[in-house]
Amino acid sequence: MPRSAAQAQGGLPAATAFVQAALGQQLDADVIIVGAGAAGLKAAELLAPRMRVLLLEARSRVGGRIRSVPFAGGTAELGAQFIWGAESDIDGGSARQGNPVTELANLLPSTGQPTLDRCMSGPAADTLRLIGPDGRNLSATEQRYLQQRWTSDVAALASNATEGQPLAHVLRAPLLAQRIGGCSRPCPPSAATNASLALLEASLAAQLGAQHGATLRQLSAAHYDNASSPLGGDNIILGGFARIPEYMAANATSRLGSRLTLRLGTPVVAIRHGDSNATVTTAAGQQLQAQYVLCTVPLGVLKAGGVSLEPALPEASQVALDRLGVGRLEKLWMRFDEPFWEADGPCGSGADKRPCQQLEWLLPPGSQPPDGLPWRCFISMAAFTRQPVLVAVAAAEAGAAWDRASDVQLAASAMAALRAMFPRRQLPAAPRAVLASRWGTDPWAHGSLSYHSAASRGPADRATLAEPQSGSLLLAGEAVWAAQPSTVQGALLSGQEAALRVLDAAGELPQCGSGTGSGRERPGGCTMPPARPDDDYDYLFKVVLIGDSGVGKSNLLSRFTRNEFSLESKSTIGVEFATRSIQVDGKTIKAQIWDTAGQERYRAITSAYYRGAVGALLVYDITKQTTFENVERWLKELRDHADSNIVVMLVGNKSDLRHLRSVQTEDAKAFCEREGLSFIETSALEATNVEQAFQRILTEIYHIVSKKALASEDGPAAAPTSGTAIKVTEAAPEAKKKSSCCSSA
Repeated sequence: MPRSAAQAQGGLPAATAFVQAALGQQLDADVIIVGAGAAGLKAAELLAPRMRVLLLEARSRVGGRIRSVPFAGGTAELGAQFIWGAESDIDGGSARQGNPVTELANLLPSTGQPTLDRCMSGPAADTLRLIGPDGRNLSATEQRYLQQRWTSDVAALASNATEGQPLAHVLRAPLLAQRIGGCSRPCPPSAATNASLALLEASLAAQLGAQHGATLRQLSAAHYDNASSPLGGDNIILGGFARIPEYMAANATSRLGSRLTLRLGTPVVAIRHGDSNATVTTAAGQQLQAQYVLCTVPLGVLKAGGVSLEPALPEASQVALDRLGVGRLEKLWMRFDEPFWEADGPCGSGADKRPCQQLEWLLPPGSQPPDGLPWRCFISMAAFTRQPVLVAVAAAEAGAAWDRASDVQLAASAMAALRAMFPRRQLPAAPRAVLASRWGTDPWAHGSLSYHSAASRGPADRATLAEPQSGSLLLAGEAVWAAQPSTVQGALLSGQEAALRVLDAAGELPQCGSGTGSGRERPGGCTMPPARPDDDYDYLFKVVLIGDSGVGKSNLLSRFTRNEFSLESKSTIGVEFATRSIQVDGKTIKAQIWDTAGQERYRAITSAYYRGAVGALLVYDITKQTTFENVERWLKELRDHADSNIVVMLVGNKSDLRHLRSVQTEDAKAFCEREGLSFIETSALEATNVEQAFQRILTEIYHIVSKKALASEDGPAAAPTSGTAIKVTEAAPEAKKKSSCCSSA
């Protein structure tokens, strides 16, 4: 099957086509989101303020594969456990990304407990203890050696691997043995080299197994590590990771009221989609209709056929889905009377001594104990909570044996491994309490997380799945996010991008039963609410605000659209979206203004954010030289992703702080002259030139559009065929008629 028209064009069809196709039908929502995990909740949060959203979740709880349960007086994380790279705010010039999960965690009510921040980002000698197959603790020197071999030799060889080659093949390459043996040509067989290779392979198997839930034979050599990671250490969330999705759901449903309906215990079994609208069928047989469906179920559910798609995915998407792997990562939580694993001394030395966070047993890959459960990784929660809790992690090849075993049998197997790891210590017969995850047999998961299999094309496969699958179907979730896959932050950002795609396509949807006003509350149907001044416009222009964090973009938006300013303005999680209409030459121009309040930190969803924009305000702070220096980078990114003829204005904000000025006006004007930009200095605090800035850019866009319209055959009164935004490069730009979007004109 060829790629859909929506994929070929790089976006969803505009709302007008949906509206006309839906005439006479009763729609249950404008958007149905399937799955209330991180991606679904984030998408709902962004979409519900602008349209009616129905969020369907098969489980009796929100969170998906985030599951926190009470355990032995504390909390056990059976799914997501750590905020990987917890830094939330980074320098605007950095290529690394901040973590949106930390932004959310900072909004949670305090538990009254001190935060225990421990880094587990890699096998560092001060946080990780490696134990050989015979129970010998590897020295700090040996651990550093393995880390160096991993980061230099293995990474270098893997970077040159061909598509389809598993990582295990790289470890058996003669060149790796030559590097480790220190030979200038192929080395003769050596017991020392073979021993080093065996330890390196075992270390990689433990680390990558716990990270991806896959074996070295399953992982792609070329793409196993194709992911960016946020800065900072790795944190746990006291009280449970599930507090984040619970907070998101409670906050959204209370704040958005009837705009967002959340239904728990409502499995979806089928989605029928096309270029006009979509129908979702639940397990109870109920059929629900919407203009858009956003499917956020896990990759394992899609691969298992848990949700039937009619028609099937486009060929390119189906191939991408088939190539991605679904990992098995199961956890066994065990509580003891004391942390016996720390008896040999804490990790680190001197003032840096502290509890080890992770223990790795370097079993050779492929070695299978009699019970089929090769335990390689143990996480010490004593390093975080001071409680004697050890989490045994089983990955990949342990799946089948895990599913057959009871919690007690799993604990007995883990204790046997621990006795082999600590042969000189008297260990307890069994833990005081045990609790095991069961993601492999979970019908709403069918596995733990996605990974790049040897057959995959890495991020390219995920990017293919992120494209619209038809005029009404989008996929989202950790498996669909190329930059940070297999993580909660990846799921959040994927849901955010999918929501932006819908908003971008549905620029006129609020005029068809999804906006605010008296006509909004009637359930179902595509009806025009009573006319309001803001609905009566001739042109709709999308304008984006870009620039470094903290330059005042959000206050510029609020000052122009609501005449408000906040001295305590905080960075927005996600995207702010506001509208205001102005008059130009007797025409009503409606500005649809998008604020990147968080994107400049995550650097993640630029293509969806810029799509359809005809104007941009590039903002810097006149008191911060670095924000001006970064303007060139922002302009390049804008030109890489937006229309080549987009109208751009450079804005020097915070002119009220002229006594602290570090960017000279002459320098900004020279930059604008060189780049062909207009320029203005503003103060959102004093409301100086804010109105003029938006008026000038909207007027310039209008004059470009109106001249092109006059040159076209139909003129400016032509019936619209697109309802998102006017494109300044089109030969015959579209102007909106002052009529219902549901008219057939």
